Amino acid sequence: MPATDATEYAGWVLFAVGLYSLCAASLELRRPGAWNTMIDGLRGNLALAYVTGLVLLWVGVAITATHQGGGDWRDILTAVLGWGLMLEGAIFIAAPDLILRLSDRMLGGNNRLWAILTLIIAAGAFAAAYPILLA
Repeated sequence: MPATDATEYAGWVLFAVGLYSLCAASLELRRPGAWNTMIDGLRGNLALAYVTGLVLLWVGVAITATHQGGGDWRDILTAVLGWGLMLEGAIFIAAPDLILRLSDRMLGGNNRLWAILTLIIAAGAFAAAYPILLA
């Protein structure tokens, strides 16, 4: 059964999430502490934090504007991802200190565990995208 346009789009978004997650986890596993270094870089450079917020916001807008969800769970997940990115971007622009403090609390020094969880997310995203993109 061929995928609808919305579902195919969800497949590509999920594939991108998988690729991003795989790369991010690989960075932290290869260079322990890299995530903390990036967060410290954002904390030390308000302009970079602002641009990061803009990118997150506009990627979220692009996903949400072109994908309002549908009947398939992957369509709904893609729409939620778009709204989440918009919210994260808006917070990064308006209050970067809040989002960076949340990052500090989440990481809490155990980045290896988070990197492994990120690899699991990557595998799940690839598994969800696979049947759509090869349909």
